[in-house]
Formats: sequence, structure tokens, C-alpha cells
Amino acid sequence: MRGAWLRRQEGISLLEVLVASALMATISLAVTLAYSSMRVAQAKDGTSFDGTGAIRNAAQLIANDLRQAAQVNTATDCALGNENTLSFTDPDGNAVTYQLSGTNLTRSISGGTAETVTYPVSTLTVCMVAGAGFPTYRFTVANADYTLTMTVVARLMPNSGGVTME
Repeated sequence: MRGAWLRRQEGISLLEVLVASALMATISLAVTLAYSSMRVAQAKDGTSFDGTGAIRNAAQLIANDLRQAAQVNTATDCALGNENTLSFTDPDGNAVTYQLSGTNLTRSISGGTAETVTYPVSTLTVCMVAGAGFPTYRFTVANADYTLTMTVVARLMPNSGGVTME
């Protein structure tokens, strides 16, 4: 009896090593897959957040440009519909145009090469709000995750000869 006990204490068998290795490999694979799917979910959330920020930045750029516009050429009444292009004249007399080209929101100055402001964008709508007292323009920029609508009021400033936006 004492000899059987000593044989058992001498070490572990090959079968025990194989079972332990298989168990460790299964646990490692499960942890790797969980970590991997967590990284994919974080990346997707990050893309969504970046898309939201990109839409906000694009809308802010449009609003800043409109605030400096000398003349806005968008004249469609919001009650009648929207335009898909925003064009105006900046203080230097340059024609500035924002438009949707595929899924890219582009900006061109005086007919020059259109620069991509942001993407992907699914919607750009622009209209003039009638009866507001001052020329008022509403524009919407949107993608699959986020829609941003801004209203900009134009006021003719005395002695300026132009239009400034607030």
C-alpha cells in the first residue's frame, strides 16, 4: 500500500498535462474574444462620437461663415421647402458655396476646388424663415447618428452696407 502512495506523489501524468493545457487554452481564448469584442464596441462608439463632433464642427463653420456674410443668396421660404446648397458672398466679395456631394459636405470659394468639410453627411438643407422681422436662415446638417439644426439671424448693420449674422 505504501508503494502505491509513493507512485502517485512522484509527478503528474501526461494526460493531466494535456487536460490542464486544453483548459488553459479555452480560458485564454474566451478572454481574448471578450477583450476583442469590447475593443470593437469601443471603436464603434468612438466613431459615432467622432461623427457627432464632425457634424457639430461643420455646423459651427457654416454658422461662422454666415455671421460674416455680406449677402446670402438662399431665398427659398422654409414653408415651401429647402435647398440643398447654401451660397453667400463673404465680406471680400468671394462667392462661398456649401453643398452635399455624395456623402461629403463640401465648401468652395469663388468656384474654386471644393474642399470636404466633413463626411459622412446624409442631409444638408437650407431655407429662409419668412416673417421673422430680419432675414433669418435655418440649416440642418445630419448623418446617420446625429442631426443638428441651426438658425442664424441676419441684420443689416448701419454704415456697413452689408449684412452681418448673429
